[in-house]
Amino acid sequence: MYQRNGPLNPPPATTEGAGRKSSPSTVVLHGRRLLVARAAWVALAALTVGLFVWSIPVGYEQLSTVCEGYAGCDFLRLLPEDGKVLKRLGLSVGSYAAYTVALSIVSVLGYWAIGAILFWKSSGHRVALYASVALVTFGTVQADTLHWLAEAYPGLDLPVALVYFVGEASFFVLFCVFPDGRFVPRWTRWAAAAWITYWLLDSFFPNWPLVISAPLFLCLISSLVVAQIYRYRRVSGPVERQQTKWVVFGFTATIAAFVVVLLIGWLFALTQPGIPQFLIYELSITALYLFPLLIPLSIGVAILYHRLWDIDLIIRRSLVYGSLSLVLTSVFSITDTLLQSLFFFITGAEQSLVPTFGSVIVIAVGFQPLRNRIQGGVDRLFDRLVGSDKTSESLQ
Repeated sequence: MYQRNGPLNPPPATTEGAGRKSSPSTVVLHGRRLLVARAAWVALAALTVGLFVWSIPVGYEQLSTVCEGYAGCDFLRLLPEDGKVLKRLGLSVGSYAAYTVALSIVSVLGYWAIGAILFWKSSGHRVALYASVALVTFGTVQADTLHWLAEAYPGLDLPVALVYFVGEASFFVLFCVFPDGRFVPRWTRWAAAAWITYWLLDSFFPNWPLVISAPLFLCLISSLVVAQIYRYRRVSGPVERQQTKWVVFGFTATIAAFVVVLLIGWLFALTQPGIPQFLIYELSITALYLFPLLIPLSIGVAILYHRLWDIDLIIRRSLVYGSLSLVLTSVFSITDTLLQSLFFFITGAEQSLVPTFGSVIVIAVGFQPLRNRIQGGVDRLFDRLVGSDKTSESLQ
């Protein structure tokens, strides 16, 4: 009987390039080892979920109070001038706290969902199980509410530090062994050991000198990028390359989306000075919580479902329409500002829909030619960097 090969059961090795072969993507756990691994996952997940749920009312209480000054104020808490802006808009500090806590919950649930799916469907595969642990813990600490829980209940300081340590350390090590479970190149073992030591000190002994921690952090992140490039170009076969592309796409899309949001906020602050700076800042915070969900999603797809979609076509489309949206937004903001100034000079009216309508016409006329030029540039760049030997697919 024919059995379809799944992403965690790859087909037999095939020759690629200069004699390279696709290696098995995972190591499978059996018997007692699998039982112990699953029990450890359940225990750690229960601790993580319990601490986060406990931290929600504590976080809401912290966010419901306005800082008395700038010194020692958490970046999520409101400054005195922010509270005044909320009052002018008819909103309360409590509504801000509820919104921010809701964002935290949505963000954490996104990581938990992907981690739970990996555990449920593929916990016997070592990479999938490890990725599940990393996503559940790392996603929880990104909400940044656990430290308030530790401050409110000093007895919980040790378990909170443990979750922070496991989350931050495991996420880095995941990419030292992704996607096939091996440390490639071999020196990534030392990078992983250094990263674990870094977060061990930062989680349990957080007052060590910044002059040491900052350069070490940057060097280790850079080494991880170098290692993944080496793995992709020298070691990975076709299956592993597809998985790597998915994860790189998730990280790149997250960074690009956040940069676009920051740019849009900057353009509005420049062209629409009447908009309160607090609202622009809140837009950035929302992006900071929601867009990183593309990362666990890309990891889950890379491990389980990477063969269901053509990642090359998705990358091309994302580059084309992302660049197009960014350019058109910038053109619209600049054109609208210039036409509003010209209209004010001619008629004396401060605001009018006529310049805005003119800006829309400019965007409509330039849409298709600009799209074609961007698509041509993206196709050439993509084929040069990725080395695709296929004819670029149409994005029509």
